[in-house]
Amino acid sequence: MQKIIVSGNLGKDAEVKKLEGERYYLSFSVAANYSKGKGEEKRQLTQWYSVAYFSNSSKMAEYLKKGAKVVVCGNLELDIFKSDKSGQTFVNANVTATDIEIVSFVEASGDQPLQTTKADGNGLPPIENYDEPEFLNG
Repeated sequence: MQKIIVSGNLGKDAEVKKLEGERYYLSFSVAANYSKGKGEEKRQLTQWYSVAYFSNSSKMAEYLKKGAKVVVCGNLELDIFKSDKSGQTFVNANVTATDIEIVSFVEASGDQPLQTTKADGNGLPPIENYDEPEFLNG
């Protein structure tokens, strides 16, 4: 069995597709930053992960907006391919999520710019900011 845990920020809003019955497919990308090298050669790098999540509700997508910080647990699959034009080899990191925790979310209030707000211990926005979404009730 393999598991991967990725912590980072969403690169764009989650996309939602309705499947048969009451199932939904949520997809989004997560940018995870890390350092490589030592001393003066140390540099910041970003690894992108494509995430797929299957759910009985689409409500979570309301909180999966560009810039939101998440922790995703799931299974990793690497797609390795060569570019037809350049001949370079590329690797896509794809995660099929089993759990998603929203650490901070992005909200817009009227004409105010988007801002990040810390989530509670359940990975959701603080209780005083919203009515409990339906996906938490079953």
